[in-house]
Amino acid sequence: MKYATIIAMLIAFSARVNATHVVNAIATNLISAEIQGANGAEIPNNFRENNYLPKLQMELVNNTNQELNLEMEEGFLMEPTEKGYQVLLMTQPLIVKLKPKSKEKQFIYAMCAQLSMSSPSSKIKYKVGKKSSGALFELAQYIAKNRCQSFAAQEAVWSLTDNSPILSIHSENLNIQNGLQAFVANLKGVNLEQLKKENAYNNLAQIMAVYNGKQFDRNIVFNTDTAHIISVGYYSQSGELLKPIIEDVLVKDGAHSIRYNPFPLSLTNKRYSVRMIKDGEIFREYYFMQ
Repeated sequence: MKYATIIAMLIAFSARVNATHVVNAIATNLISAEIQGANGAEIPNNFRENNYLPKLQMELVNNTNQELNLEMEEGFLMEPTEKGYQVLLMTQPLIVKLKPKSKEKQFIYAMCAQLSMSSPSSKIKYKVGKKSSGALFELAQYIAKNRCQSFAAQEAVWSLTDNSPILSIHSENLNIQNGLQAFVANLKGVNLEQLKKENAYNNLAQIMAVYNGKQFDRNIVFNTDTAHIISVGYYSQSGELLKPIIEDVLVKDGAHSIRYNPFPLSLTNKRYSVRMIKDGEIFREYYFMQ
């Protein structure tokens, strides 16, 4: 068994050494790539081991008559082609073998990099942006290496990109929580033990209340050319509707704005999102924590 494992690792390493980078393959038209927000209904069971699902799906098409070994390391930023949506940080490497003239869909873990922007729906298209650098790239490497694709890892990213509290990095798995907190604190030059002492008498809700501030109303602003049925509500991490804000409202063409309270008392000490559902599909999603 030991030798079989070593041989498998050597084969995988050889494939990577001889692999073509996805960015170069796209640039030279070896492949075509369509990248968009992941369709939750299509995500395979092996990605459903925790409540944090892949954010991206990539359909790769081999334009050549040769088999291609492709790779793309974690840390690349995926940019939405439509304003108002999150830039996504890849936190999982892509390694794929494409047969000649074939296509394959890959689901990729990625973390939202802008707390105030909307998470993508499956209809939002993306393009490969630049590779992250510095602390953000190091964090992407840490998440990939330690296989901690989770909401705690998402909070770690926001702690770097939006300066959300290090102590908001929370997981039921204390190894994941403590590891991410320590890693982010080191990246930010923060004494974690001193930070914990300073907040010894503050619970997470109090810590988040300071960060979230006193602006208790937000707006979902959108334009539409046709009529749509709209619902907005608070949702749990697993996608369960916790409380509706508006239900099945018909909006006509034009500019619209829906106001909501991002921090209701009933959701204190919880992670949740505010989803806007348009014609039965997720249109916008904003994440919150108290």
